[in-house]
Amino acid sequence: MPISTLEKNVNILRKISALAKARQVKWSGSAVADVLIEGLTRDDVLDAIVSHIEEGREVNKSITRDPPHTGKVIFEMLPIIEEKHYYVKVQLWGEKGGERLIIISAHVPRKGG
Repeated sequence: MPISTLEKNVNILRKISALAKARQVKWSGSAVADVLIEGLTRDDVLDAIVSHIEEGREVNKSITRDPPHTGKVIFEMLPIIEEKHYYVKVQLWGEKGGERLIIISAHVPRKGG
């Protein structure tokens, strides 16, 4: 179920949007490569995350399945950047006051996963 439809998760979506807007983020090596390959900027991705959430579009909560981060909570969305959908996967990291948004991936959706 999309978390955007669950009232108790509104604060999580606000946090993701606020961290993206404030540029309080860390980028995985994979996400940096995704952005370069797609010819995007980091700002393109972060602005799309903010717009996607502010427009009330779907964000899904999931759990990572691959080591070494198996079992971590992640959030997946398909924001539009330059008229194309991108698969964006993020994770909240850190403690209150020092939180960051980790951008895990940002690429065109791949067939079969």
